[in-house]
Amino acid sequence: MKNNKHLNNNQVQDKSRIPFRLNLLFFIVFILFAILVLKLGDVQLQHGKEHQSEIDQTKLLSITTPVQRGLIYDSRGNVLAGNQATNAITYTRGLSVTKSEMYKIAVKLAGFIDVEPENLSKWDRADYYLANDANNKSIKAQMPKNLLLDSKGNSLSSDQIEKNLMQFTMDKEITFSKEQEKEATIFKSMESAYQLSTVYIKYSGLTDHEIAKVNEHLLELPGISVGPYWIRENTTNPTIAGVLGNVTSNKQGLPAEQINSLLAQGYARNDSVGTSYLEQGYEDVLKGSKKVSQIELSTNNKILSQKTIYPGQMGGSLNLTINSQFQNDVSYVVKSVLESTVAGGYAGKNDGAYAVVMNPKTGAIYAMAGVDRDIKTGEVTYNPLGVINKAYVMGSAVKGAMVMGGLMSGAITTTDNSLPDSAVRLPGTRSKGSVYPEGTFSSLTAAQALEVSSNIYMMRLAMKESNAEYVPNVSMTADKNSFDRLRMYFNEFGLGVKTGIDLPGEITGLVGSSFNEQGSLLTGSLLDLSYGNYDSYTTLQMAQYISTIANNGYRMKPYIVQSIQQIENDGSKGPIVYNNAPKVLNRVNATQGDFDLVKTGLHNVVYGSGNNRVDGWRTGLAMAKLPFEVAAKTGTSESVSVDGQPVLNESLVTFAPVKDPQIAIAIVFPGLNNVSYQNLPTVPVPIQMANQIYALYSKYYPDDAN
Repeated sequence: MKNNKHLNNNQVQDKSRIPFRLNLLFFIVFILFAILVLKLGDVQLQHGKEHQSEIDQTKLLSITTPVQRGLIYDSRGNVLAGNQATNAITYTRGLSVTKSEMYKIAVKLAGFIDVEPENLSKWDRADYYLANDANNKSIKAQMPKNLLLDSKGNSLSSDQIEKNLMQFTMDKEITFSKEQEKEATIFKSMESAYQLSTVYIKYSGLTDHEIAKVNEHLLELPGISVGPYWIRENTTNPTIAGVLGNVTSNKQGLPAEQINSLLAQGYARNDSVGTSYLEQGYEDVLKGSKKVSQIELSTNNKILSQKTIYPGQMGGSLNLTINSQFQNDVSYVVKSVLESTVAGGYAGKNDGAYAVVMNPKTGAIYAMAGVDRDIKTGEVTYNPLGVINKAYVMGSAVKGAMVMGGLMSGAITTTDNSLPDSAVRLPGTRSKGSVYPEGTFSSLTAAQALEVSSNIYMMRLAMKESNAEYVPNVSMTADKNSFDRLRMYFNEFGLGVKTGIDLPGEITGLVGSSFNEQGSLLTGSLLDLSYGNYDSYTTLQMAQYISTIANNGYRMKPYIVQSIQQIENDGSKGPIVYNNAPKVLNRVNATQGDFDLVKTGLHNVVYGSGNNRVDGWRTGLAMAKLPFEVAAKTGTSESVSVDGQPVLNESLVTFAPVKDPQIAIAIVFPGLNNVSYQNLPTVPVPIQMANQIYALYSKYYPDDAN
């Protein structure tokens, strides 16, 4: 009995230890649970917003879509570049969307809309074909082992296998049905989108039936939606359309040569962008601010919903200085005079004609007209941009700048400017004289030299400026910097330098050599430069130069955008946000007396000075009957045509009214027959154009003309 009693006591002791251990375990669990509750409370109450924000960031993301491009108006409010609104089918690519998923969407979408199959490349076809899981598996099963394994029998990398798979598929040249061609075209558009970007699947010719079918099945088409699209529409008027420039379509996307810089600026690859002239030069204004939408993603990165958080702002619109009707009529004058001159047998080698009408006080361009002519076919086409991207040797029209340079350098003064009018004779060349017979004048003043267009005077002036030592028929030497000096003064008036117009694509013209291969100064060419028969200039440079004389020395920056205007989202015109104020590029360091002297000479070109002997050789007589006083300078230079034949270029610069200039005109007409200086139209071709342009100016700008 004792033994049993002893055993029972041990059992009782063991049993007493068990509850204690359990209680200790329960206590530890309770403490840990309490710590967990406190921690959860801290997360929820103290840092709840912070952690919730992190969670939200993984579910809510922003995407941007383009807005309507700004419009371009002429000075009278006529639309030159607008937008045609249309509906479009778009696709927004989500995160982690596979090609297989896009393939299924493309196949389903092809059943609801009709698209014109593209000329798909072998890569496009293989890419679409392999996006079908069954096709992918089947093609892989056909691939030889050397495209899957290396020489040691080890599996190639997944990237290499995929590359081999693509090449193997392209080599098979799989043919598609018409329906598959459509599906592949849609798939190609969808695959061009990167994550969370939007591309247009169809934006032209979308029918109401197609829109209804797509909207009806949107839940089956993740990422697909119906939205607005704007097609850029430029004026069909060829006299100004080229100035506006071009915009890429959604299909074209960003230009390859600019893609990296544009992507860095926030563009998407399929965005429309201006690629030339006004559309490119004012791209930052015209593009507007993109619409911003917030999308909600599921845990597997599918797009669940989308809402607009910023509607975007339509691009700013441009109001031009150009009256499109005036531009059209001036262009027609240039074209019609060219055609009649060629028809008259005077200009078989002519390759175009160009004119600029400009406000000399502000730099505002009223018209930039141009036509090109194909010498072989005779076809004439409008090219207003020829005034900035084509340069010609202009001849005597530049003599106003030459005389101004002589005055500024001190070679002549307003009271002492007579120079001998005897031809210059350099050894080994024919004598250099003027159009009138040698000996007509013994000497000329600066004003008289401009009136009769004396080449001799300009050469003598260049020699004086260059400290030349001249022995007739023997030698002539001059300062080594003589070319630089003459060109420096020409540059101050805009000749030989870019004008600064608010258009890309402007050229400076060609500058002739100053030295021969032995390093000797080309003295004969220096003399040619002095009367405009060496370097070439653009028509716009000529307009800027004569404007600088007209306004007494302010070289104004030419511009064709007068103001930028906000357009409201309902399409109505908003406030003017920018006015293009006149900008002075440089002030010519000359006295008013200097300008008055040159202006007198340019005035006498048209009306004469009262000296019958001199007036008989003035070159602008045909402009004397205009209803307001004008100043002008004609020019004729010896040049070569595009096919290498000798021709004459005729040019003209003019401004009016003389006492308070409101308009400046520059005209160039190249390619006149170089048989004889006498075998030319009775009235110089540029003067024919200028007289008609002045008449149009009086019609369209009567207040300024009066």
